[in-house]
Amino acid sequence: MIILEENNRVVFETLKAKFNALKPESVNITAVDFDGVQYQISNPEGDKGVIHLSARMRMYEDLVKHGVKDLLLREYGDSVIDPQDGYDVTLRYELATLPEDKR
Repeated sequence: MIILEENNRVVFETLKAKFNALKPESVNITAVDFDGVQYQISNPEGDKGVIHLSARMRMYEDLVKHGVKDLLLREYGDSVIDPQDGYDVTLRYELATLPEDKR
């Protein structure tokens, strides 16, 4: 039996490190999950104080038919922005205003 983690460890550990860093640092990481979901964590336009987490997945259009956009807005609110080119979903995190419970 193969036991798969619920979260992508690269994404989780990178966001955790960047959210808790003493000063903003640049990031540009691409990772692919076991199911083919591609993630990119980056600073838009080189702004170290902002992190974009983008995801691209083969089955996204099927998820849209079942209400994933409403789910994302309910869970992530204003963090959901227009997707970065080549991705289906992008979340924006401004480090200076990130709530303590999100770190």
